[in-house]
Amino acid sequence: MTTLQGGITSTHRAAETGVAGLLSGPMKASPRPVKNNAAQVMRAALVGGACVTYFGNGVSTFDRGVDKLNSEYATAAAGHFGVSSTDSSGKAKPEATLTDDVADAKAGKLAELKKRYAGLEKKLDGEASKTATMLEKGPNDEKTILNLLGTGALSVTAIPAFPRVDISKSPDAQRKLLEYLRKHPDELLSPPAWLQKLIAAQPYEFQVKVKVEQRMEQLRRKGLLEGPNPGGYYEEWIRNTIENGVPIETVISIARDHDIRPDDFKVLDGLKRIEDGDGKSFFLLDTDMTGDEARRAVLMTYILNAGTDYSGGDFRPEAYSSAEVQRIIDRQLQNSWTYDDDVAFVHSHGGRLVATPNGMLIGAGGDELIDAFSTAGGTTWGDTFMLNENDVEDPEQRLEEIIRSSYAPESTSLDLDRLLHHEERHSRQWAHYGHDEYIARYAWAVVTSHGDGCLNRYEEDAGPSDGGYDCDHPEPNPRPGPSPSAPPDTGDHGDSHDETPRPSPTPGPSPVPPPR
Repeated sequence: MTTLQGGITSTHRAAETGVAGLLSGPMKASPRPVKNNAAQVMRAALVGGACVTYFGNGVSTFDRGVDKLNSEYATAAAGHFGVSSTDSSGKAKPEATLTDDVADAKAGKLAELKKRYAGLEKKLDGEASKTATMLEKGPNDEKTILNLLGTGALSVTAIPAFPRVDISKSPDAQRKLLEYLRKHPDELLSPPAWLQKLIAAQPYEFQVKVKVEQRMEQLRRKGLLEGPNPGGYYEEWIRNTIENGVPIETVISIARDHDIRPDDFKVLDGLKRIEDGDGKSFFLLDTDMTGDEARRAVLMTYILNAGTDYSGGDFRPEAYSSAEVQRIIDRQLQNSWTYDDDVAFVHSHGGRLVATPNGMLIGAGGDELIDAFSTAGGTTWGDTFMLNENDVEDPEQRLEEIIRSSYAPESTSLDLDRLLHHEERHSRQWAHYGHDEYIARYAWAVVTSHGDGCLNRYEEDAGPSDGGYDCDHPEPNPRPGPSPSAPPDTGDHGDSHDETPRPSPTPGPSPVPPPR
């Protein structure tokens, strides 16, 4: 249609240059009705052809249905319509009896097939009626165009001919548009102007789906994804990176550097998902998971969420990146005893564990032996933060309550994101110093600070206000601090910051690990 209208314009231009004065105005306007008529003819032709295709598809469906009925009849006949040649006692039936039984079964099968054939005919008649209605209403009827687009009878490429049709009104038409983009990856990544305009006119949800497909195609072209959209948590991961503003370069870097494939997310399949108030996903570990499965579940939970939602705390949030993924992998390796020993230990003593978006575990419940390893509001051991709450009847329910509230336990102002950030920094301390040395260092820090967390260097490194401490320090610390470094020879027992973390608006406990 564009080519035809262009031809009209070029032909008219020669005539327009040959007139002047009173005739110039009418001459300039003269192509409009011709172009409009040409557009209407083209739209009518498109709809007419699409209606033929629509009914043809209906006939093909009818033919396939009839073929299936004939095949069923032939199979039934070959098996004597399911009639056994022996009676219930195993004796051979008399020939006359067998013949009558087969005839009765045959009649029953034919009656069934005829009924189904009548259903096929009725459906085909309905398609014929719909086709006639669409032809009668013509190319100016939006419902007709959407129906033809949604069934695939009218190509997506014909959409520019119907500028007043809003395909957002038809999920089927939108689905066909998405299918078209998947089948034409070059246009998916670099849409022509008409396609850009069409996509931009769709609701946000559809635009995100297009962006997901675009990112997956970019991953394919880097050799990091094979086949069609795998769906599941892999698709959700890509969607999360879009909604959290993660650049595609970061996604490619994570997938390439850590060989992240759709199968890597299968470790989360079947686990109970719990969402916080911001829509972040936490996963309740099964009690029979191995340590390696738990480790992978924790890592993939971090990757899936594509960010932690940590903000307003003692540090600037660490950017979601390949380097951050590697840091978590390294920390998990250094705290391997968490997964090799402690996961099974907690589960065997009645506790439950949840993988969190910031790449560690949070646990609740358990017997008196578990309680002995947790003090104050809770204690971080390696990669696990165990809440210190006695007599938790249903630890799964308790963890779900805390996560859905989005607040730290027993608080209505301290975000759970901040508390988990604080505890994850303790996990870094465990990883840096090692199990036995960190216990000794932290215990000495408790003694020298007289139990005041605001004076404890390890709490300062983890962010006091993020941990719930109400410290009266004048200046906030704007920098994310590194994992604690080795102490100087002066006997200092921890890493400190140049600036002091800002005070917390809500007091709360922070873990104090007892000797293990």
